[in-house]
Order: sequence, then C-alpha cells, then structure tokens
Amino acid sequence: MSLFTKNFLVILVLLISLTISNTIGTMIKPSHTMQFRMAKNSDVIVKKSLTLIYRNEWNAFGLKKLPEKIDIIPAPYVMIYQSGTETCFTRDTCNQIVRDLQAMKLFLNDEGEQDIEYNFLISGDGNVYVGRGWNAVGNHTFGVNRRSVGIALIGTFNDQKPSEHQIFALKDLIQLGIETNKICENFEFYNYPRMNLHFKNAKELFSISKIVDINEK
Repeated sequence: MSLFTKNFLVILVLLISLTISNTIGTMIKPSHTMQFRMAKNSDVIVKKSLTLIYRNEWNAFGLKKLPEKIDIIPAPYVMIYQSGTETCFTRDTCNQIVRDLQAMKLFLNDEGEQDIEYNFLISGDGNVYVGRGWNAVGNHTFGVNRRSVGIALIGTFNDQKPSEHQIFALKDLIQLGIETNKICENFEFYNYPRMNLHFKNAKELFSISKIVDINEK
C-alpha cells in the first residue's frame, strides 16, 4: 500500500469518527437545553443589554420531568426574593451558588419538585441565570406559583442593598418579559423578605437611570 493511500485512509477514518461523535453529542443534549438556546437567540434580539446564563452554562442537574406551565400568560405577578446566600460577582462563584440552590431542592425533595425554585436569578454583576425559565411554574410563593414569575437576587440583603447591576438587570429582565408577552404590562410585584429595591412601583422601576436611595427622596 502506498504512503498516499495510507494517509488517505487515516484522514477518512478521522472524518467518520468526528461525524459520529458530533451526531451522538447532538442526540444526548437534553430538550430544555435546546429550548433555552432558541430562547437565547430571540432574547438577544429583543434585549441586548441582558446577559443570560442558561442551564447548560451553569451546569444544572438534569430533570426527571419538565416543569408545568403557569395558568396565566402573561403572568400578572412578579415575585422578587433574595436567595439567602452570599452575593457573587464572578461566573465560577455564581455558577456554584445556583447549582447549590438546585442541589438543595434535589436533596430535600426526592419526589415531586426537584428543581431550583425560581424562574430566574440575578447575580451581583448583573448576569441573569435561567432557573425554570419563562412560563414555568416555580416553587417560590405558596398560592401564587401558577400565576407569577419568581426572580431571586443572589445574596442576603438584610443589612445591605442589592447592587446597581442587579437592579438594572431586574429592570431589563422584567421589561423583556413584558415585550415578549411573558409578564403583564400592568403587573404587580412583591418582594420577600422586604428589601430596599430603590423603587416603589413599576413606573419608578422603569424610570431608573441611576441608583438613588428611595429614603432620600
């Protein structure tokens, strides 16, 4: 066999192996990852200022079943929480915190609800972590889960306030939800535990151009 023929066969085997690997890799991707990728493309067109971190990017644990769809779309309520953890400002640290929050639910409830409680989480640097995502029933507010979007600001804000990046990302995320018909334009919001969010109502939220302490007004 000539050297040319040997080289040709080696290249052919490598190409076949690569094709098989790519095909298998595509087949084993979970369906929610593909859905999030589709959502990512459309969201970026609508709101380029948001940085969305999808489940496959923060290495979410796989689910036995996808969450149910909420009863009312667009959602009339936005529930804003603090995560009760440390605040984070880097991808590695935030990824771990979000994974730990999901793992806690997996550990505490082996049957039934097995995912992170919130639809979205916002880190100290303003990145938005996709939890259950749009239109999905969360597990954050008893009696309202099927009619609301739950958003957690990563951190504990009893003695400190959320960062400016978190507030602006919250504003942009809610605006995105309204523009894509996921949140009612005249939504109501609640936050628990009570936090100084720098705004008292939706009108004030959307008029924010800089952070001003509402107690100074």
